Amino acid sequence: MKHFVTILAAFSFATPAVASAQDVYHDVEYVSGKAGLEKKMKGTLVIDDSTITLQDRSSHSVLLSLSMSTIKEISASNEVNTGSIGRKLLLGVFASHEEEFVTITTETATDAEGIVFKVGHKASAGVVAKIHYRLKRYLAKDSVATR
Repeated sequence: MKHFVTILAAFSFATPAVASAQDVYHDVEYVSGKAGLEKKMKGTLVIDDSTITLQDRSSHSVLLSLSMSTIKEISASNEVNTGSIGRKLLLGVFASHEEEFVTITTETATDAEGIVFKVGHKASAGVVAKIHYRLKRYLAKDSVATR
């Protein structure tokens, strides 16, 4: 048994770390901002080196796609939802809860949009950081390609 543990430990250190091809955030809700998309949609936010997509949870079809080339700004915000009247009557001071949002500002030659996503509790900072990281990689790769 000691040899097995030693071999397993040696193998885990010898295996190179593989960078993830994409970052995935479950239970993300599109709130507003994209022209032509008036309804809220829930799904999985997938961030890779060239696009940000919101995929349907069950069929993995793409509900919304944003190219890294159009992204100009990313921000996170927190809002306190005080709850409905019924919730306030039932739960009192515990009726309110904090909601987190990520806003992605995009620009093309013909339009600009501010797309808002509602993300999980304490996830907005991480989502923004991952998008910034992927955007930096995209811009660095793009500047090397244009040389």
